[in-house]
Amino acid sequence: MSIKTIEKDFIDKVSAEIQLSADGKDRFLVFTPFHFNDGDQLVIVLKKMGGRWVLSDEAHTYMHLSYYMDEQRLHSGNPQKLILKALMFAIHISPT
Repeated sequence: MSIKTIEKDFIDKVSAEIQLSADGKDRFLVFTPFHFNDGDQLVIVLKKMGGRWVLSDEAHTYMHLSYYMDEQRLHSGNPQKLILKALMFAIHISPT
């Protein structure tokens, strides 16, 4: 599948404000209009893993959370529950 085909699918199905940029073999940076409060761009990568395409922030959002709260709090209580639920949801919706 070519980058133009992938980019067209993104634009048609998600938003015309999405752009892709090749970043290696079977890996693309996904540019969106979304930013964090500090002005950093939301990091999204589209990459092929194990024969399927996967979207990932490669732990960038987790890094931003650690700026605003003690990282240890992310490993216990409600923050940990929310992160685990999000991960389980991502695993559950991933096509096999």
